[in-house]
Amino acid sequence: MKKLTLKVTIEGGSSQLGIYYKLVKRGHTSDPVQKKQSFEEVFTDLNGDYTLYIGGGNADSDKRRAIISLIFDDKEIALDKDLSYANPSTQKGKHIYAEYYFKA
Repeated sequence: MKKLTLKVTIEGGSSQLGIYYKLVKRGHTSDPVQKKQSFEEVFTDLNGDYTLYIGGGNADSDKRRAIISLIFDDKEIALDKDLSYANPSTQKGKHIYAEYYFKA
């Protein structure tokens, strides 16, 4: 079973606007999911080409920092490093955004 864990850590408070993520499989779309604080989401039974979008507001404090990490539990999942953001991605601005492209 191919599995991906998305881990988003928000430091310096919580996101007032929320953090949204959406996993899209080629030819299929899903509704975005909103979180206000750090979270971990596990996606299982992956098979195909995917795009993962993460975006939203960072914490309001001056010491804000968001860390976005993808953990692949299967060596057969290949992240397209030319198109994807860094993994992990550390973002310190008021807004966060990252896109990841991979094949499972």
